[in-house]
Formats: sequence, structure tokens, C-alpha cells
Amino acid sequence: MRLRRLIPTLCACLVFVGALSSCGNKETTEKIVPDYVNAELFESALNAGEDTIGKTVCFVADTIKPDSAFGFNIWAGEHLNFISETNPGVKEGDNLTVTVGEVENFLGSWLIKYDLIYID
Repeated sequence: MRLRRLIPTLCACLVFVGALSSCGNKETTEKIVPDYVNAELFESALNAGEDTIGKTVCFVADTIKPDSAFGFNIWAGEHLNFISETNPGVKEGDNLTVTVGEVENFLGSWLIKYDLIYID
């Protein structure tokens, strides 16, 4: 009798634990085919006025400015500033793949908010 009441509770716990284990992991083992394979192509698209929000971009972190006026700033390409509020754990020379969020042109440079997909 007790076992009949215990089985549904155990099943519910297993489902809950499974759902929690899939949350919060930004790294993926499956590579994404990016919309822009490097910073130069992405910057050209921005300069041409293309809508890049939601697109994926691969780029190399050329220079990192952790305390810039815009927040944690990763420089890539000629005028690209990938900015976030916190350090995403990136080092200079890392290859990043991101999803583009908000984009703003500021005095000839691009300020790009992003969601990190993975770091190589």
C-alpha cells in the first residue's frame, strides 16, 4: 500500500531533477553554424545596415577591457565592442561564438550586447 503512494512521488522527483540538470548550461557539445564566421564579415554587415539581432557570430577576442565605460568589453575586428555587465570568462585570443543582442553605433564603433554560446 505504501509503495503505491511512493512510486508517483519518486517519478515526480526524477522528472524535476532531470529538468534542473538541463538548466543553466551555456556550453554545448554541438557546434552551431554561425551566420558570420568572423569579425570582418560581421562588421561589414553592420556597416551595410543589415539586421544582425539574433544572428550568431564567431570572432577572436583581440583585446579585453574589463573596466571600460561600457562594462566588460571584448574588442574584435576594427570597430567591434562586445560588451557585457560581467566577465564571461574570456581570455585574449579565445574564439567565441555569440548570439547578437542589442547593437548601437557610438562614434563610429559598434557596441554589441550578446549572449555567449561557447568559447573555444
